[in-house]
Amino acid sequence: MEKENVNKRVQIQWINCAKAAAMIAVLVIHGFNILYTNFEVARTVDWALSLFIIITGMGAYISNSRSNLSWGKAYFKSVKNILYYKSNTKFN
Repeated sequence: MEKENVNKRVQIQWINCAKAAAMIAVLVIHGFNILYTNFEVARTVDWALSLFIIITGMGAYISNSRSNLSWGKAYFKSVKNILYYKSNTKFN
């Protein structure tokens, strides 16, 4: 169920599959009136956003449990990294 990638981080396969299913379902929801017009099709994938939020939270929990940082410190470190990356990116 788990495999190691090049960065030596363990990936949990069922989480990756659940993310893929949620992403595809969200695309189906966004395709309403473009790909199809039957409202029942959209109703069958109502679970997509909930699943995506749950999986994201589980991924954050697993990622944070591997580090020694508290939730607050991990959050501010992530924000700092995002802001630092944005400020050092040069667009043509």
